Amino acid sequence: MPVTVTNPKRIFRHNGRDYNDPAPSQTPERAVEILSATVPSLTNATIDPPKPEAGRLVFNVKTAVGTKG
Repeated sequence: MPVTVTNPKRIFRHNGRDYNDPAPSQTPERAVEILSATVPSLTNATIDPPKPEAGRLVFNVKTAVGTKG
C-alpha cells in the first residue's frame, strides 16, 4: 500500500486575523518576514509553536511590545 505524505496548510494568526502562508516552502520566520511587507506590525513579531486546527497548522504571531527608555 503506497503511503502519501501531505504537508498541512500553514496559517499565521495575528490580532484575531488569519493570514495565508505566503511561502509554504520557507521557514515560518521567513513567511512572517514576507507578510511584514504588508502588515508592518509583524516586523518584530514572535511566533508561537504551531497548533493543529481543522487540518491546518496555526501559528500565533505576537508583536513585541516594549517601552522606551
